[in-house]
Amino acid sequence: MKTVTAKPNQPTYVVSTDLDGTLLDHYTYQWEAALPSLQRLATLNIPVIINTSKTYEEVVALQQAMSLTSPFIVENGSAVFLPKSQYPKAPAGSSSVDSFWQYTLGCQRSRLYGELQAVRDATQWQFESFTDMSVERVVEVTGLTQNNAALALKRRFSEPLLWNDTQTHYQRFVERLQSRNLHVIKGGRFVHVLGQTDKGKAIAWCRDFQQSINNLPTKLIALGDGPNDIDMLNIADYAVVVRSPTHDYPTIAPLGKALHTQGYGPIGWHEAISTLIQ
Repeated sequence: MKTVTAKPNQPTYVVSTDLDGTLLDHYTYQWEAALPSLQRLATLNIPVIINTSKTYEEVVALQQAMSLTSPFIVENGSAVFLPKSQYPKAPAGSSSVDSFWQYTLGCQRSRLYGELQAVRDATQWQFESFTDMSVERVVEVTGLTQNNAALALKRRFSEPLLWNDTQTHYQRFVERLQSRNLHVIKGGRFVHVLGQTDKGKAIAWCRDFQQSINNLPTKLIALGDGPNDIDMLNIADYAVVVRSPTHDYPTIAPLGKALHTQGYGPIGWHEAISTLIQ
């Protein structure tokens, strides 16, 4: 595989990374195995943009723990958050949220849950969405701590759910929501219902915005492990599929080079970055 050689103060690369099962261990949610590569990327001034199904609140906490100051993307491409400290001028179409500019690509959660309730009332198909769950139930199905489970419930643009019905009904469920201009994505643990967006659309917007600021061509390194990462991986110049302990590598057709790791989660993440960035 071709090796990327980066130079300090020349952010001609951007790293887009999934969290669960990729930068975070699938079972323990630990990330320290990737720390040497995170530190190296920081030294080389290569932004690490979290691109996840997690919420704004979850990512803000993780960014602080990992000492990351880059923009980040939440809820499967539903919104991009850019720190005002790095981007004093608001991007066109953005709004102000705390210390960030928020650029929204998805739709509001209230609309999603309304659509799901209509489907449930009309069909009696069996599924359990996040709105139906208590903090204790989220802990049970995810293994998160109670505090982190509470943050996971603070969704703004998407509705994760556990599908408890047949595959035939699932296909009809997807078709029904698509007819209402909504998007259904399978993640590592949940099915996610959201607006007409995905991780690929969000990171493409973010990369193009970064490129316009720096006036330099920007190449994308993307890392993910699940079906909801495929859109992001397919548009990458360097696509990294991180090995999962729970499912096979997702099938991708990237525009650029592809790498499949042998290590799981953050171990595979570090393995890939060490290969790509020398």
